[in-house]
This record gives sequence, C-alpha cells and structure tokens, in this order.
Amino acid sequence: MAPTLTSAGKDALDTLFGSLAQSGTLPAFIGGATTADGEIYFNAAGKKLVNDTSSGDVDPESVLWVCSMTKFLTHISALQLIENGKLSEETPVADILPQMKNPVLVDETFTRTPKVLGPVKTVIRVKHLLNFSSGLFYRVTPDFGTYQADEYGAVHDAKDPHTSFFDTLKGDLPGVPLKFEPGTDFVYGYSSDVLGFVVEKVTGKTLEQYMQEYIFKPLNVKASFYLTPDLKERNLPLSIRDGSGKLETWGNQSGYRMIPQEPSQVFCHFGGVGLYISLRDYLSILRHLLQINAGKADHPILKPETVKSLFVPTLTEEGAKNLDIMISLITPPGGEISGAMRYLCTLRIGLTVARRALLHGPAGQEPTFGLTQQQESQASSAFNLSASHLDWVILISAKHSIPSRRQFMLGWISSDVSTQIILLSIDDIVYNTRNLSWKPTNLFAPSMLRKLVGKERLDALMWNAIAGEGTIPGFVVGATTADGEIYLKSGGKNVVDDEASGDVDPNSVFWLCSCTKLVTHIAALQLIERSQLDAETAVSDILPQVTDPVLVNDIASTVPQVIWATKTTLRVKHLMNFSAGPFYAQTPDGGFAMNAVYTDEYSTENKDTEFFNILKGQLPGIPLRYEPGTSCASDILGFIVEKITNQTLDQYMKENIFKTLGIRASFYLTDDLKEKVLPIAYRRPTDGKLEPYTHNPNAKLWGNDPSKVACLGGCGLYMSIRDYLSLLRHILQILGGKASNPILRLETAQSLFVPQLTKDGEKNLNAFAELLGYPGEASWSNAFSVNTTDWPGRRKVKSGSWGGWLGTNYWIDPTTGVAGMMGVQLLCVTSGACDPNFINAYARFEETLYSSLD
Repeated sequence: MAPTLTSAGKDALDTLFGSLAQSGTLPAFIGGATTADGEIYFNAAGKKLVNDTSSGDVDPESVLWVCSMTKFLTHISALQLIENGKLSEETPVADILPQMKNPVLVDETFTRTPKVLGPVKTVIRVKHLLNFSSGLFYRVTPDFGTYQADEYGAVHDAKDPHTSFFDTLKGDLPGVPLKFEPGTDFVYGYSSDVLGFVVEKVTGKTLEQYMQEYIFKPLNVKASFYLTPDLKERNLPLSIRDGSGKLETWGNQSGYRMIPQEPSQVFCHFGGVGLYISLRDYLSILRHLLQINAGKADHPILKPETVKSLFVPTLTEEGAKNLDIMISLITPPGGEISGAMRYLCTLRIGLTVARRALLHGPAGQEPTFGLTQQQESQASSAFNLSASHLDWVILISAKHSIPSRRQFMLGWISSDVSTQIILLSIDDIVYNTRNLSWKPTNLFAPSMLRKLVGKERLDALMWNAIAGEGTIPGFVVGATTADGEIYLKSGGKNVVDDEASGDVDPNSVFWLCSCTKLVTHIAALQLIERSQLDAETAVSDILPQVTDPVLVNDIASTVPQVIWATKTTLRVKHLMNFSAGPFYAQTPDGGFAMNAVYTDEYSTENKDTEFFNILKGQLPGIPLRYEPGTSCASDILGFIVEKITNQTLDQYMKENIFKTLGIRASFYLTDDLKEKVLPIAYRRPTDGKLEPYTHNPNAKLWGNDPSKVACLGGCGLYMSIRDYLSLLRHILQILGGKASNPILRLETAQSLFVPQLTKDGEKNLNAFAELLGYPGEASWSNAFSVNTTDWPGRRKVKSGSWGGWLGTNYWIDPTTGVAGMMGVQLLCVTSGACDPNFINAYARFEETLYSSLD
C-alpha cells in the first residue's frame, strides 16, 4: 500500500515553504512528492524575479533547466535500447563513436593541457558510461569562472556536432582524456553526454527526437532540449548569489557561459545537462517508475527487472568511496559565509590545484588546513576553522589566472548552477591566523573532511616527492586497518627518466630484501604453535653446520680475527630476536655489501651447507658478532623451517601463508613475476642523481636464476606492497578477533609486539636504527623491531616495524589499529643503510597519515 500524507503533514510542509519564502534565503522554488498512486504534495513559493514583487508569484507549472537531472532520462533511454537488443552494456563505446578510440590517461583534471600519463589499457564500454566509471571527467579551466565552458558553452558544428564536442574535449591531447582506467573508480563528468551520443548513433535520431517518442509522449510529459517560445514563456528566470550572499536576478554578471539556449544554436543534445522540464512533469516520470516497480504501470517504458536494476550498486569499492565523498559535500553548511563565491568547482578539483601550488608556496612555509571543535563555551553545533593549528589548505585562484598573491578556499558543490566557497587569503592563514566559524550540517562533519583531505594530502605529498622534488624513484605506498585498505598510491616511472617505460603499477612486484624476515619468523612461529619446533631448541640439533660457532672481533674485514669459541648454546629463540650473533659483512667505508651468501648461484641440493661454507670462509666455525641488528639469523631460521617440514621455504610459505591470505609471492623471480618487478634505480654517489641501475662491479646484487636460488628467509622474497599490506592487515585482524582462518593464534600474534632484547642489545640496535631514521628507541621481538616509546605524530609504543635494503619499509601499530608500507627499489651504497631521501619521504608519509586519521 502506497504511503499517504496526513493533513498535519501537509500543513507542516506549507508552513515550511512559507517560512523559506519569507526568509529571503532562497529564490523562487517548487517542490513536490509522489507515490505510485499519485501526487501527494506539490507547492511553489516566492516571486518569479528576486526582489521584484511586481513579477508575480512563481507558477507551480514553471519550466526549469534541470541540468544534471537530464542524466537520469538519458540513462533510461540507453536502458530501453539494451532491453530491445539494439545495445549491450558490454558494447565498446568506440565501436559506435570512433572519436572515443585511443583515449589517454591524464594527471590533472583542472587544466586544458594536462600531462598524458599513457594510453588507456581498458576498453570503455557502455556499462562504464551508465555507472560513471568511464573516467570521463568535468574539466575546469584555470580561471574557474567558466566551468565546462568550452564543451557545453560552445556552439558546436551543425553537420558533425559529436566530432566537434570530442575535438573540444581533447584539445591538444592525442585522445579523449580520462582520469583513470575505466571500471576502476567513479568520477562525475561527461559520461551521460557521451551515452546520449551513443543513443543518437544507434537510433539514427537526435536525443530530443528519441525521448519525445519513447519517454515524453507515452507519459504525456512536456520537455525538450530546446528552449522553444512556449517553454521560454514558462521558464523560471535564474538567480545568483553574489559575494556577500545577497540574491539577485541572473544577468550573466560573472561571465559564466551557459549551454546554448536558442533552438537554432542547439546542435549537441547534451544527455548530461540539456533538458527543460517542469518539476511536476519530472515527478510524473518518477511516479511511472514506482508504478512499474509496483506492477501498476500502463504502457511501461521499462521492464520491471530493468527498473529493479536501477537500485543495484555497481561501483568498485574505490568508486563507491569517491561517490560517497562527493554526495557528502553536496549540501553546504547553513548560514552566511564571508567570501562566498560564484565559482563552480568540486573539492577534489581544488585539492588537485593545491598539489601543484604546494611547490610554489611562501618561502619556508607549507600552508595547512584543519577543522577542530570550538571551545565548550561556544555553541555545540559550531566548528572553528583555525589557522593556528591547521593541517592543510586548498588552493584555487580567485581571479581569472593564478595570481602571485594566491587565494585559499574550501569549496563544495551545492547544485549545478551555484556553489558557495569559503575564501581566505594566504596572508590571513599563514601569518595572521584568522578564525572563521559557521554552523555545519550533519554531512559536513570533521571526520568526513579529514577522510577526504587526508587522502589528498597523501597524494600531494607523494606527487611532490616525485614530480616536485624528484628525490625518490618510482614507488608504491599504502596503509591498512583491520577493516581494509585505506590508502594505496603508486607514482613515477618504472625506469627513472624513461617516459616510455610506463607508470609504476599499484601491483608492481618488489624485491623485499629484509622485509622477508617477518614472513620467515611467522613460518617458524607456526611450527612452534604446532609443537614441531621449540624456541629453546639448539640450532645445531637441526643444522649441524652451526656446531661450534666462533666469536670474531672485526666485522669489517673479509677475514675477521677469531677471539674465542662461543660458550653459549645458539638456540632458535636467539635467531628469532636477533641476539644470535650471525652478521652481515660490512665494508670498511661503512656501506653494506651484498655478502656472497646472497649473490652466490647455488648449484647443489644441499643449499644450506653451501650457505654455511660461504659464511665460514676460512674460519673454523660460523662467525658470530654477539650484537643484534640486521643479520643473517633469519636465513638460518628459514633453513630450520625447511629441515623440519621437508619443504623449501617457498613451498611452505605458499601452502601455509600466501594461499590462505590470497597473496602472490615467491623466492623465485619467475617469468610472470619478472614482468611485474620494478627495476632497480641507483643514486650516483658523485652528485646524488637518480639513474637506472646497471651492473656495478662494486655492488653485486642478488642472484635471480630460479634454478640456482636458495630460499633465504632473510632477504629473498618478491611481493607487491599491496600483498604485504594484506599480511599486515591479517595480523591486525587476528589481534582484533576479526580474522578468518588466522595463520597465527592470538597469543602468538600478541607476542610479536613484546620486546625481548637486553639493555645492551637495545643500545646496539638503536645505534644501527639511527641509520634507518628511527626518531625514538626500539627493541626487537621475536619477529621485528618494536619501538619502546611513542613516536610523536607517528606510531605508538610497541608498534612493530622493519625495512628492506632497497627501500621497502613497513610498520604495524596495534594500538592505533593501522599499518603502513612504502616501497622503492633504490640502491644507495654511500649512506651506510637506506637512502636518506627515501627515509624522509617514508617518515612524512607516516606523519601525514596519522594526522589524517579519525
């Protein structure tokens, strides 16, 4: 049974309409509601012309330019063709519109000359137009006062309006620009307009002719893409809100270009913005759909199953997030705002400009923005924009070109025709710390702002590191909680300074180096859980090659001097917490060389014996340093796993870790992994310049012939950053009781974060950790480094972390419930450890992430 409106409800709506009209906060308006059984409310209020009582009351039957409400009817048209078998959701758009062949990905959405990132690899299909996952976006010219001016505002060629539109859209680009690969995300843009062109090509009719015949006439609706004399007579005049918030009648005061209105100039029928219709007639269309859904429609324009499909979500998770953000920013806060502007822009566009502007801000100043609750003495419904503790600022030029004195503003969409923006000058924010206050709606919550701005701040940070500073090579960076991935970004080229090499992919494969250690320790902990191994087990009981190790005094020498034979039994627990003593050979200049145990091509079946023979060299036993830090202890632990399970470490991890978590990783650089692996970059010691790595005889790297590789648990894995984050997420899930098929017990996962070193051990670890950029003290657990204090603005105490030699660093913070990782493939032999520029970018990523978390 359809709902009805009570008389009290009608009275309340009438009162609302009357009060809104009296308040003067809105121009003339019309509103209504319907059920499948009929209209239940309809009303209008206000004068036709703002502040002109002689213009008369607004007519409820007035015709409005409905702008983006056109999109829905265009999509209905396409769905009708799909029902009739004349079109398919899977149809490539370029098969119908050849102008859409060979689109290109671009890096910016606000400029007429964006940088082309490369060709689009995914075929754009009709389904991508239907759900706005095509990548077609609305582009804003740099003055922000001519929103969509060229595509919509131009008088297109009468003979070939489609080509005229696409030529305008492309500009000087080699193809139609897209923001992302089709089907992967959501962006509001020209999808419906292109879909309208598809309808025209398939039917041989203009979109006007098609809709008149198959939608408007069957439903007795009067609507058109042409503002004909009869519609023009009923058309409600536009109004505009000036900079002070005052309403006035539209007279093209800002130079804002509309779509052509004269019928003789309308050659492109824009399926995204072009219709004129009364709201009463639009309600008739909505009512008809309700009737189809309820089985009450006479002569339905769509089949019931098609109507039901209108309410089925089709976006990816990332697309749904971005749509949610856009919707949450549609309604601006109530009340008057100083500096309200008439420019149309989305917050995302503003942030895009901000990325670029950060490179050219005031000397020594990085503008910031934040939203914090006011003091309790103030109204609880108000929030305060305070420059004294800001985190970010959004930059948009408030003039017709980006001026030297830039303007900062926060903006949001309120409709297709008017947008309000908070406008602040850079001087006010950076130097005078001026405050502004307003009353927010429930949609404009600080958490939503932090969610959006946080992602964009991270994007800007990473974009700056690549395009602005050029301090790191191609990268992948990401963060996760137990509930899922919250950020993932890739940037840069596969090969340094080689545009033809293509962009780094979010799923690029990395040589993890020492990030392998955590996975090996997890494997050993699984065996301990199953009672197949004990932490107190003597290593020599499993690997006799480790019997009678010796203590040495000079780790920088290729032939260190033996001090004495060790007296303490080397046990599994010593390997797990790095107090065992095996060490990486260190060159006299302080750089870490790749030891022969890693670069050797293993040819025998007994790879563990070959490993220990190389490690011993001319010494009488395995050399120990008795100093924790980075070492080959994890490699020995990996051999133990192999001996106990009678499997290679690769086989064991695939079966007991990777398969369970859906991770793709291997110790062997197979052909399929080699295709995705990120090439290594090199920082020249002479000038610090980045270049592609070619074989350096002084820095022999890892042997990668799959037939000659030992599965070394300290450094041998290849994996994507995204997959490693899946492992970290799984640990968080175990800790939170959310894991399906946990690979470790809860108590074992908790033990990962318990420090195990002595005070002397911690002192030595921290001396080494300074080279990794650790800002605070740390210890070692049974798997990774654990910080023993909070790191201000970053991870909390008892967070786990470590990193790899080529720049693959991670942390996992169980207190905050977040883990993060950043990866490059960068060889830097001059710093003694990881590349300082990478460490700096990694620290800034972590700080930015934490400042953006709810």
